[in-house]
Amino acid sequence: GGVRTVEDAKKLVALGAEKVAVGAGIFRSPNLVEEIAAQIGNQSMVAVLDVRKKRFRAAYEVFIQNGKEGTGRCPIELAKDLQARGAGEILVNSIDNDGMMEGYDISLAQKVREATTLPLINIGGAGGTQDIVNLFKETRYTAAAAGSLFVYKGKFKAVLINYRTFCT
Repeated sequence: GGVRTVEDAKKLVALGAEKVAVGAGIFRSPNLVEEIAAQIGNQSMVAVLDVRKKRFRAAYEVFIQNGKEGTGRCPIELAKDLQARGAGEILVNSIDNDGMMEGYDISLAQKVREATTLPLINIGGAGGTQDIVNLFKETRYTAAAAGSLFVYKGKFKAVLINYRTFCT
């Protein structure tokens, strides 16, 4: 977090980072995506969309500041815009599902997938390996990320770092 300038991105790459993820900076500096992509390559420019479902509606909105500040932007339209501006990948985080361990928001994932051909990463909601398998089967996403899945164990959510075995 905290990438706000091209210089921030260049420093991270100089330190060995392969990818630079930018969230709120996308909204704070109108040309930041293009500038970072031009300086470090669009393959290294990852746009982060923290998404929340609008209350009482099926629509979605992108949020910043740890989900506290709405941007008024639709993630589907924003994904199209980010691709046109030079982002190389998009990470879609379902704020509503994050930490719930009840599965990814497949509807959101499908809508963003239909809007862009960029590589997509999804996070927020994985409760088991089947959730990850379902994401790939239903959406053609490039990658899945998970946090709680690897930390919490059992019905009491005991803290235990664990490593899952994946079978297809």
